[in-house]
Order: sequence, then C-alpha cells, then structure tokens
Amino acid sequence: MTEESFPRLQADLRQHLTNSIIHEKKKAEESMKIDEFWRSQILSRLSSCFFNTEDRILPAGLWSACCDENTFISTLNQFITFVRYVDSNGVIRNKFMDIRLLGEKGGNIQTFLDKFKSKAKEKKLDLLKQCGFSCDGAAAVMGVKHVTTRRSSNCINSYEKHDKTKKLVAAFKVRLLLFSQSVDASIIELSSIWKCLKKISEENFEDIAERLLNVTAKFSFISSLFVHELVLFQQKIILETFQESNLCYDQLKPSHSEFKKRMEKIKEKKIQSQLLIESWTRNQTFLEEYSEGLGELNEKKMSEMDELSCKYVDASLKAVEKRFKDNDIMSCIKIFDNIADTVKIDDNSEYGNSDIKILNNWFWKLSGKKSCEEAEIEILTNWKDFRQQLNENFIGCTTRDVQRRLICSQSFIQYPMIHMLVQVALTVLMSSAYAKRGFSQKNVIKTDLRSKLTKRMLNL
Repeated sequence: MTEESFPRLQADLRQHLTNSIIHEKKKAEESMKIDEFWRSQILSRLSSCFFNTEDRILPAGLWSACCDENTFISTLNQFITFVRYVDSNGVIRNKFMDIRLLGEKGGNIQTFLDKFKSKAKEKKLDLLKQCGFSCDGAAAVMGVKHVTTRRSSNCINSYEKHDKTKKLVAAFKVRLLLFSQSVDASIIELSSIWKCLKKISEENFEDIAERLLNVTAKFSFISSLFVHELVLFQQKIILETFQESNLCYDQLKPSHSEFKKRMEKIKEKKIQSQLLIESWTRNQTFLEEYSEGLGELNEKKMSEMDELSCKYVDASLKAVEKRFKDNDIMSCIKIFDNIADTVKIDDNSEYGNSDIKILNNWFWKLSGKKSCEEAEIEILTNWKDFRQQLNENFIGCTTRDVQRRLICSQSFIQYPMIHMLVQVALTVLMSSAYAKRGFSQKNVIKTDLRSKLTKRMLNL
C-alpha cells in the first residue's frame, strides 16, 4: 500500500458508505435465486457423530450427504449446506450451497476497509468488539471460547422483524478471516492495515479508526495471530485430507497420530515465539511508529504467548481426538477392507454380519424398503453373496479403491444394498469428522488467498 493510494481509498470509503444499502439488497436478491430444491433440504437426524444429515436420493439416483454447518452462528439462522455425493464413476463430489440470507453469496471477499466501512456505518456495530479475525469452525475444533470472533448484541435488533426469512438481510457477516490462509494474510497485511487506519484517523475522517488501530496494535492481538497461524495450519492439513477425500477408516488412526505429533512439536519448540521475534525484529521501526505503547518484547510477554499457544494446542488435540474416537458407524465401514482373513469368509461365516446390521439400522431408508426388517433381510443376503469377492476380486486394492470399484463396475449391480452402503461409506465418513467443520465456509467466504483455489479444489 502506497501513500498515493490513500486518497483513492478514502474516495472508495465515502462511495461505499453511500451505496452499501443498495449493494446488500442486490446481493440478497441474488441469494434468493438459489435453487429451491436445495433450500427444501430440511436437515434431520444422524446421531451425535453426524451433523444434522438427512438421507436424500438425487434425481440421478445417487445418495448425498447434506451437512449443515452447525456452528454457533447457525443459531442466528445462518446455514451453509455442505453437500457430498458419489457420482456414477465412484468419484466423491463436494458442492457448497449457500442457503443463508446473510451478507454476500459467494463472490470475492471484501477488503478490510470495506468491512470497516460497512460495519461501522451501515450496520452501526461496535468494531472494537469485532476487530481481529474469526476462526469460526476452527474455533469449535480448538474448543476455544475466547476466540477473537465477537458479535455486538445490539445488531440483532437491527434485523427486519416482519419477515423471518429475510431478517438477516441487513446483518453483515462478522467473519473477517476464517481459516489458516486468512490468518497468514492478516499477518502479511497488518502493517498496511495499521498504516491505512492511522491515515484515516489523522484526517479525522473516522474517529473509530484510531480506536481500531489501538486494539489491533496490542501485543495480545498480534501474538494471537502467530499462535493461530501455527495451530490452524496443522488443522488445515488434516482438513485437506478430508477435503481431498483421501481418508477412510483404516487411515484415521495414522492420520490422527501424525496430527498429534505436529501439534506437540509446536509446544515443545515454541515455534510461535520464534516467528514473532523474527517478525518483530524485521518490522521494529514500523512497529515503533504505528504501535505506540507496544513496548519491547520481554520474558513476561513471551511467557504469556507460550502459555496461550499451549492452551490452544491442548484444546485442539482434545477436541479432534474426541471426534476421531471409534464409534459404531465409523468402525462398521471397515467391512470393505479387502485384507480380511479368507479362511473366515465362507458361506457359513458371520464375518461382517453385525456391522451390516448396524449400518442397516441407520441407513435402511435409503434403500426404499418399507421397513428396517425388510431391508435387513435383503442386505444380509447381498452381503453373504458378495463378501468372498473382497479377497477374490480386489487383490492389491486399497479400501477406497474397493469402494469406488463397487460404484463404477456394472459387475456388482446385482448387489443394490451393498451398492447403497458403499455410497454411504464414501460420503458420510468424511462429513462425520469434527475436523471437517469450516469446509463450506472456506469455499463460500474467500479471502484473496483462498480465491486462488482452483475449480478442482472447490468442486472435487
């Protein structure tokens, strides 16, 4: 950001203050055009390990998982539907349907100044309670209650009362920065943000800019950026494993184990402190000019930062481990593992029967049968005929390859119930993990860095 750009930024600021209402109404109208088919997806049961998932048969006859982002912001009727399904080639597809009436639908993320302008003026919100960055779903993973996402309580009073379906049109989403890349971006752009806020403050255009500058220039805020940068980066790795659909049951434990090792290393090596010191040294002159009263780095400050980092790491490990614990559904999916002992799989074998029954109890409605008992009889018959082929026809295949071949190949069409369960195995497993939270947000609300994600990543 250069000195010459400030007049233009200020002009943009004034222009946006004039047009913000028109802008948001237009965006709200665009949001209303989303296919009503997806709006009609009323998300229902699937146990404590699945997020409000409803069984649904698509027109193409393929099962999908529609997972509502069950975050604290959802209590204000903000719903981001995460749709996962298996296509006819056995490839997992992700679709993200923004079905809320809150802020922008998709599109490019607004700049920090746009956020500042719209919130401070149009929404009459207290920026001092909302400044910083929001981890949203990642905050839930970490179990951190004092995450820097804040919401002004009086903003609820500004919602339109006469139409509940439109009451959030006037509300502005408070997630400034949402994911690992966003925190990286905020660290990179922090000096530019300070410089711009200081310029606005000096010209008396907005007195709130000075207060916002003071908050973002505090050591507690800056240090939290570096703490979150490391913690969220490690979570991003495991999230992307789910996003790429490479994780199945037999990979849960090694993936989780590697995640724990990396997180523990953050505490042991005190990496966040090293990064902060390097940045502090590199930008010392700038910090002294724009961060009055920040003072020198001392042992007390660094100790506080290390303590904060340990809390975040421990909370994150605890929450993720809780979601990776064995449960009936996840463990039952292991029946598609092709390394089972061939001696045990014969006509009289009971291998997999109990697992099949558990899966049937959960998903029998997907089969179109009239009752769970009717579905169980057919699925056990299908399973008895099919299970020997796990060893005979899938030598050298991974568990996921087995599942995909069952979807793609016409050779197994005579096992419709098994075919259905394979679709469940390919879709539900990733959607059931706590670490998944934030996927739809990552793709709907994009910073400049996230907007560079390829179409392949957004529509796997």
